[in-house]
Amino acid sequence: MAQLDGAPCRTGVDSYAEISMILSTRVNKEWTVLEDKGIDLRGIGRANTGPLVLVPISYRCGMEPEHLTMRVVDSEVMPKDLEVLIGTKAQHESGMTIHAGTSRLTIQSRSVTIDTEPVGKILARQKSKPLNVLALAGGMSPAILILTDLGWRINKYHSSDTCKAAPTSVKFSGTHSRSKDRAPTKPGGTVIRTNRDTIRPNTCLTTLQRV
Repeated sequence: MAQLDGAPCRTGVDSYAEISMILSTRVNKEWTVLEDKGIDLRGIGRANTGPLVLVPISYRCGMEPEHLTMRVVDSEVMPKDLEVLIGTKAQHESGMTIHAGTSRLTIQSRSVTIDTEPVGKILARQKSKPLNVLALAGGMSPAILILTDLGWRINKYHSSDTCKAAPTSVKFSGTHSRSKDRAPTKPGGTVIRTNRDTIRPNTCLTTLQRV
């Protein structure tokens, strides 16, 4: 999973495709168009592409985006269930290495190694019921980043931590739309009536919810 404008995007890396491609349904009209005219693709079959656009893609949730040039295509051209395909040119520019046998992808430009998975697993998580998460001693709430990268949808994320700086750090992480200090809630929205003294004095209770 990668991120486009803060939204999860099913992304694949192809060691045989020279160009990178993005589904037309995921294109932001505000992105820079480098070429209006499409090109003719030839390989296993033949197809035409749309314009060439500059795409800001984040390889992990919360990571600074990298700008890649991609051709806009429809679903008949894109491999099944993928929304973005990264070709060899972008792989070389970003220093990507595909590790055969371990299903890992190393991206030198971002100093990160990613465990890849079959797109079917990610799609199944995206189609499942959104999660309600309670993280005790949640700190800066890295768990929500991991769950997002795995393709899970988050309905409500509740975190508690004794460090008062933790909620502030989460607010400025750029990954959540709203942060409030309040008692956590059970799945379904009912309030858990919690005596703060039974948790620990000065515990910060933070609720994060995507909108």
